[in-house]
Amino acid sequence: MEQWSHAELDAAVESYLWMLEQQAQARPFVKMEIYRQLQARFGRTEKAWEYRMQNISAVLADLGEATVSGLLPAQNVGSRTAKKLRDLLHIHRQEVPPQRYKYGVKRTWEIILSAVHDLGGEATVSQVRDQLRNDYPEFNASNIGADLALLTVNSFSRTSFRPNQTPRTTDTDSAYDRLYKSGHGAAAVYQLYQPEIHGVWEIFSDVEGRSKSGFSVRLINAPAQHGLARSESEVAALDDFVVESVVDGRNRIYASIVRRRGQPTFRKDLLTAYAGRCAISGCDVTEVLEAAHIHPYRGEDTNVVANGLLLRADIHTLFDLYLLSIDPSTLRVRVSPQLQATSYAELEDKPLVAPAEGAAALSRSAIEWHRKQCAW
Repeated sequence: MEQWSHAELDAAVESYLWMLEQQAQARPFVKMEIYRQLQARFGRTEKAWEYRMQNISAVLADLGEATVSGLLPAQNVGSRTAKKLRDLLHIHRQEVPPQRYKYGVKRTWEIILSAVHDLGGEATVSQVRDQLRNDYPEFNASNIGADLALLTVNSFSRTSFRPNQTPRTTDTDSAYDRLYKSGHGAAAVYQLYQPEIHGVWEIFSDVEGRSKSGFSVRLINAPAQHGLARSESEVAALDDFVVESVVDGRNRIYASIVRRRGQPTFRKDLLTAYAGRCAISGCDVTEVLEAAHIHPYRGEDTNVVANGLLLRADIHTLFDLYLLSIDPSTLRVRVSPQLQATSYAELEDKPLVAPAEGAAALSRSAIEWHRKQCAW
């Protein structure tokens, strides 16, 4: 299709900023409905509008600014279009003067969330406090705990705050569903919330009166259920079987196998390090052994043996779904309660196979990170 016109880019920016404002005010909105309206006006597909919104996310992310939740930055926008988007963002924002709060244009909870972002996406209360000392020397540190609770999906005290006193689930892009807490006390870590990892939580009316606010929180969809439900929906949306698609389907299967096995060099290194056996089950059928990242793949720096395990395909899937994990202190297998009635229960407390002598030692910090992601 032809290049995007000025009117189309302007409409995209205007719509994006509108969604950003709704998000900031914790007002519900449906992104797909916005795309449908734009499609009706200009003729481009909903998918094209969604991708353009991701380009705007990339521009804002490069500027260190907030983005619409769920619209991950798509960087390959092109320098000329990126400049047009920056200019349009500037023009639209000049039309609406930013609101001033106690510490500038951000509310205290937005400042807290920015601090967690700046600290790499996870932080303790003390780390947030130290970050704010540098960024906002006048910031009242007594607000930190309350603002973290406000934003944390599994915090039972979050319903003390008015924005969280309306029933909702945490998969609706609310501006206040941004963090997940693991651990307790001073050692508790606040991480950027991801439904696929932390599950879907619900703020519900507590008719039994266990909460002074009349509302409480609960987990309604475990991480694995959420991820699998989404995948099942995507599969269900595929076209019906046609003979002409058989070759394409076969190619997709081959490509899927290659992707699941992992980058060739990474997999080869793990096959050597673990002597061609699954680090958990001991399976030695090379064709079903895959290179699993302990901490998710984030470029070549994570493609190292210390951040990898050689796992049988089904075990790799359960490991990625956080239904299997490794105890970082004993290096023994932990099995989710969801699997206790299955054949995988026999893996509980099984010692992890150590890499061969001369291979890189397993990263304890990566194992600790993975264990913290498990909601059990």
